[in-house]
Amino acid sequence: MNRISEFLTNPEFVRWVKNPDQDLEVYWSSWLKANPSKLEDLKLAREIVLGIKVAKKSPRPEMMEEVLSTILKEDHQGKPNTNPDKNKGSEMAGAWFSQIYRVAAIIVLTLFIALLYALVSFEKGPSEEIYYASLSKSTHPGERLNFRLPDGTMVWLNGASELYFPEQFHGEERRVELKGEGFFEVAHDARKPFRVVSSSLVTTALGTSFNIRNYEQEPVSVALVTGKVEVENLQTKSRDKLIPGEQLAFTAEDQSSLISEFDAKNTYGWKEGQLIFVNEDFGQVLEKIEQWYGVEIEVVGRPNRDWNITISFENASLERVLDRIAYIEKFEFETKGKKVILKF
Repeated sequence: MNRISEFLTNPEFVRWVKNPDQDLEVYWSSWLKANPSKLEDLKLAREIVLGIKVAKKSPRPEMMEEVLSTILKEDHQGKPNTNPDKNKGSEMAGAWFSQIYRVAAIIVLTLFIALLYALVSFEKGPSEEIYYASLSKSTHPGERLNFRLPDGTMVWLNGASELYFPEQFHGEERRVELKGEGFFEVAHDARKPFRVVSSSLVTTALGTSFNIRNYEQEPVSVALVTGKVEVENLQTKSRDKLIPGEQLAFTAEDQSSLISEFDAKNTYGWKEGQLIFVNEDFGQVLEKIEQWYGVEIEVVGRPNRDWNITISFENASLERVLDRIAYIEKFEFETKGKKVILKF
């Protein structure tokens, strides 16, 4: 029950249940991913909060005073003494129990009023008159998008990516959630840190630029270009600070993190339309082409040798990329809409 009470006494949890906004949705979704064992406790706490019905108006002060006065009067009036022959000890015992009753009643009333006030406060919430609209921007495979967030932060989304964010950043932080790959140039605001949730990682910055890659079946990576960021792992509870030129890669399977240097062009050249291959094998090349151009590749036959492709393109068409690689690796290709056939 102690674990459930932690939820019930958390104002942000109660506000999330009763008045959810995008910031809270992102936070509790990430929290739950990092704490799957507490799902049942969270569900029960949520049912308790939703099951509490309170009046829209707080109890009037005069009503509280009236109840308290009634309790106090009972002690002074007492009960009629039907047995005047009771000994003095009995009278003292009765007075003592009466006093305990009065104190207990006052304590219960005080706790009730405090609880009622808290519930009414949660019911109203600090955002009762403000509607927090939830927004998202997304890209299809082969599509890239550049836009500005409400705080002035610039965002670039790579293909097959999605960013969730509120219409306005309220509270003490600016929190967004990224699926896929995005580059951020964060508008400086020392009072409100900017946080990006990407699977199990939360990247915190004030005013800086960095790239985050968060695709399924891949390690999550954070590459810092300018400024400073702190990367928190919600699963391992570790915190790492990066300096420009450093990249953190997290592998979910073994819960391992690795900090290393990175090549700027290879890491975030995509936002300038640069398609880059560095020592990539057959499968890696095909996967990158499919993601970049939003196509499906079918292979007929087998390559004559292992691939180790290092080549770059800038704002190149699919046909140009295939032409260059086909010249190197000796294959023919055919395009049919969103389908590409490679023939060896």
